[in-house]
Amino acid sequence: MKSKHLRSIIIAGSFLLICLFSVQVYWFNRAFNVAEKQFDHTVQVALKKVADSVSEDTEIRKLSSNFFLAITESKLNSQEVDRMVEKEFQLRSLDVDYEIGIYNADDDTLVYGNYVAATRQQVYDKTKTNITAASAKNLAVYFPGKRSYLAAELKIWIFSTVILLLMCGFFAYAMYSLLRERKFAELKSDFINNMTH
Repeated sequence: MKSKHLRSIIIAGSFLLICLFSVQVYWFNRAFNVAEKQFDHTVQVALKKVADSVSEDTEIRKLSSNFFLAITESKLNSQEVDRMVEKEFQLRSLDVDYEIGIYNADDDTLVYGNYVAATRQQVYDKTKTNITAASAKNLAVYFPGKRSYLAAELKIWIFSTVILLLMCGFFAYAMYSLLRERKFAELKSDFINNMTH
């Protein structure tokens, strides 16, 4: 095989693999963003349902990618809110760890906090008593493992990316072996030519 022809094959193959990998990364990011938007919407709907059940005038805010705040005009009962949030998340198949907190509306101090694992076990409860303070009106929910949860939801994308990486590795190894064999054949040819002269 001529050197020029081999170089063209390597360049074309490398270019096509880079393009294929770029498309894969692009679509994985798109799928991740869609999954994140669906997750956020589901959380906001669930929190709105919980907040509306205790107060007429409510507002749901997304303060960061994994932190949501429900502002209500009524005082919140910690046990009731815990139960309602768990129920709404189960109805919407949100099987993810979360932390729930009830904050004082006057000074944003934490009045009640609880961590609930995806298995729906309460891991810790910052306050063991039932809290119903007059100023406890803000409900916050934090999802510490949101990114890993979303990545787990995109298993097929991760699998196809791994397959593509293996293909790239195989192509690189095949090209390396081909070049090595070619170089060995040239050395062998040179050696035979030198022996005959």
